[in-house]
Amino acid sequence: MISKTPNILSPRLQRLYSDLQNIGSSVLREFWVEIEQQGTPIIEPGTDHYSMVTFLWRDDGSACNVAVIQDWGADGIREHHMTLLSNSDVWYLSRRMRSDTRTTYQLSPSSSSNPGELAPYQPDPLNSKIFTAYLSETGNDILFSLLELPNAPALPWRQIGSVKPGIVQLHTPFANQQRLWMYMPPSSHSMTPLPVLVVFDGRLYKDMLKLPEMLDYLSGNGDVPPVAALMVDNLDRSDLLCKPEFAGYIANDVIPWLRATYPITTDPVQTIVMGSSLGGLAAVFLAFRYPNILGTVLSQGGWFRWHPEGDSEHHWLTRQLAAVPKLSVRFWLQVGDLEIAQMLDGGPSQLAANQHLRDTLQAKGYSVSYQEYSGGHDSSSLEFPLAQGLKEILH
Repeated sequence: MISKTPNILSPRLQRLYSDLQNIGSSVLREFWVEIEQQGTPIIEPGTDHYSMVTFLWRDDGSACNVAVIQDWGADGIREHHMTLLSNSDVWYLSRRMRSDTRTTYQLSPSSSSNPGELAPYQPDPLNSKIFTAYLSETGNDILFSLLELPNAPALPWRQIGSVKPGIVQLHTPFANQQRLWMYMPPSSHSMTPLPVLVVFDGRLYKDMLKLPEMLDYLSGNGDVPPVAALMVDNLDRSDLLCKPEFAGYIANDVIPWLRATYPITTDPVQTIVMGSSLGGLAAVFLAFRYPNILGTVLSQGGWFRWHPEGDSEHHWLTRQLAAVPKLSVRFWLQVGDLEIAQMLDGGPSQLAANQHLRDTLQAKGYSVSYQEYSGGHDSSSLEFPLAQGLKEILH
């Protein structure tokens, strides 16, 4: 019979612990050969559509602590430290996750005994699946390890040649030379005016989340009508921090240019502003300032815990929405169920901030669709929920 210890959640590690007690350290070599063959993390079936995920690090004697960096974009990682299995070279951390999770992570083995002093992050050397978390234009991409659990949903738009593609064209029509990528569907010549997406962090959505290919697939299969998408480049992401000047630029310069250049709708309901993280914050702010132009919001992991300098209270934008009469805006809010990190400033987690915005909007009588997808604050988690949200909005 396998003996268990209270802090070992993984059945495989429970067995290893028992073997170490009964056989000795010779079992470690066999364990690591097995792990190298199957790859990491260890994924074991659980109950109620959950799996047990165990991250591993092989100790070479230099690490005093090892952290799993999973909340990409968050600063509260102190609760993600591994434990060294007694009388072994196995660092481990087990987490119960929904079996449809797709997310990314890095590891930080540190020689410091201070948990707050982390070593540089790195991909998991025993995981062959690599995900580009940040696509640099200077060759300095940020690479994470990809975690896909057994029921992670398929992404069929990534299959080349399945449907007729639309056209993506780059524009720089303004003095600031901001790049604007415009996607038009293949059937746009016969479908006017078109609903339109106004997308912040446009290069992320264009190149990493494959938004043009997704729209090709969804419209080609009849899941959404043909739709245009303006993908706005945000090299200076401080523009997304609820700046009235930037919101005015989008509403008073970019949107009029867009409508004069392409056959798109003037209906605010079918003018959909969207983004993730700070882009989600900016999307809600833009609709808050200009509801007569942009009447629908899709936010993915919106950074609604934000507050400006000089205002120490979190949820600034949520408070602004609560203080004014209800606007003619519809909201689709999405956030990862893994966005639960304890922030260093003591404020709310990402998940809590999104729940608070949802509750505030619902109390004001807004139309709010809210989804907690199985993932974290990283772009690998966003793609499938994005498709789900677009199908709801554009049906």
